[in-house]
Amino acid sequence: MGFDFNGLYGQDAHEYLRYSKALSALMETGVDPGSFVWPKLFPVLGTVIGFTGIPIGYSLQLISLFAMLGALLFAQRSLQFLYNTSGSWFLLLAAATQVYFVRSGMLVMTDALAAFFVMGVVFNYLRLRKDAKLQFFVWILIFAVAGSFTRYAVVPLMAIPLLHSAWIVSKNWHVLLKIGAALAVVGGGLLFLFANNLAINVSSSIAGGWNPLHLIQRTFLFQSHVESYWVPNGIYIWSNFAHIGYLSFGVLLIFWWKQWNFRLKFLWFGVLVYLIFIGGIGFQNQRFLVISHLPILLLIYPAFQSLKSELSNRKLWWVFVGGILLFNSAFFYSSFSKMFAMHRFEKKVAKATHALDDSKTIYAFYVTPSLGSYDVPNPRVDLWGEDIDFEKGGYVIFNPELFEDNSRVMKNWNRLNELYELEIIDDLPENWRIYRIQ
Repeated sequence: MGFDFNGLYGQDAHEYLRYSKALSALMETGVDPGSFVWPKLFPVLGTVIGFTGIPIGYSLQLISLFAMLGALLFAQRSLQFLYNTSGSWFLLLAAATQVYFVRSGMLVMTDALAAFFVMGVVFNYLRLRKDAKLQFFVWILIFAVAGSFTRYAVVPLMAIPLLHSAWIVSKNWHVLLKIGAALAVVGGGLLFLFANNLAINVSSSIAGGWNPLHLIQRTFLFQSHVESYWVPNGIYIWSNFAHIGYLSFGVLLIFWWKQWNFRLKFLWFGVLVYLIFIGGIGFQNQRFLVISHLPILLLIYPAFQSLKSELSNRKLWWVFVGGILLFNSAFFYSSFSKMFAMHRFEKKVAKATHALDDSKTIYAFYVTPSLGSYDVPNPRVDLWGEDIDFEKGGYVIFNPELFEDNSRVMKNWNRLNELYELEIIDDLPENWRIYRIQ
C-alpha cells in the first residue's frame, strides 16, 4: 500500500527537501537558498549524496535508513560491552519492530540521524568509563558536535555524559592539552552559533516557553488554536518505557525495575534531564523520544533478561515473541496506513494542481510545502500568513471544516469569502477542494 513512499510525511520533511534542493542549486548556479530554521547537517548531507546521481529526496531517505541501522549497531555493541551479550532479541522486539522507531528510518527527517549520533556518544562514553583513552573522548566530541548540527534537541541528552567524559579524561591530561581542548570547544561553539543563528533564535523561542507547569498540563494555547492531548506532558515523557509505539511490552519490564542498570547514573541523569526538558515544552511531539529510545533500552536491559528467563522457565517465550510481533504488526498497519494515506493525498493534490491551465498564485494551507516538493510551478502563498493580498483569478486549495478551530487561518479564509466569489473547479479527497478566485 505504500511501496512508492518517498519519506515525505509532515511539513518538516518537505522543508528539509526544499532546502537540500536549494543548496544543490546554490552550488550549481549561486542562487541564494534562502532561510532555514533548523540545523543544516541533514540537508547538507542530502545535497552531497545527491551529486552522486541519486535524487536528493531518496538521498535524504537513505540517510535516515542507514542512520537507524547504525544506531541499532551502536546499541548492539553497547549491550555487548555492558552485559557481554548481543541482546539481539531485545533489540528486535524493543526497537527494530517498534513502530515509532522504525518510522524514523523511513522519513525525510532528522530523528534517525540524531539517534545515530547520540548512540555514538553513548557507546564511546561507555568505553571511556572503563578506559580513559583520549581517542574515545575525541569520538565523543565528534558525535556530539555532529548531533548538535543535526537536531538541537540532542543537546540536553548528551550534555551530562559529555561533561562526565571531560571530567574523566581531564584527570590524566597535560595542562597544554587541556588549554587546547578548551580553545577547541570555545571555537567550535562560536562556529556553531555563527552557522546556525536563525535556528538558535527559533530554538531559544521554544526553550523560552519552557515551564515546569507544562508537566501537569495536557492542553496548550497557541497563537491561533488550542491543542489538547490524551495525557499530560508528565506522563507523555515516559513513552519510551511503555507506549505501544515505542515499547509495546514495556509495562512488563516495570515489574523488574529494581534490576535496571542504575550504576550508569550519569547516563540516567542525562536521560532524566532530557525527559524533563521536553516535558516542560508547551506541546507534545513523539519524534523527540526517538533519540532517547536506545539509551533507555541500554539502561533497562537487565529487566528484559529476567523477563526472558521467567518466560523460558514457563515455556512461554515463543508465545511471547509471537504475540509481540503480531501486536506490533497490527499497530504497524494502523499507523502506517494513515501515513501512506496522507502521502497519496498530497500526491493527488499536486497532480490536480499540475493540471491547472495557468500560472496564477495558489493560496493553500497544510499542503503548501508539498506542492513545492512535487514541483508545482505556480507561486504559492500560505494561508497562515498575515495581511494576504489575494489575486483575482488565483487558486485556493483548502478544507475549511478541517481547520475551523484555527483562528489565524480561518480569518484569512473568511476575509477571502467576503471580498471575492469562489468557484469550485475540482473536488479532492477528504472534502478538500480547489477554488478559483472570481
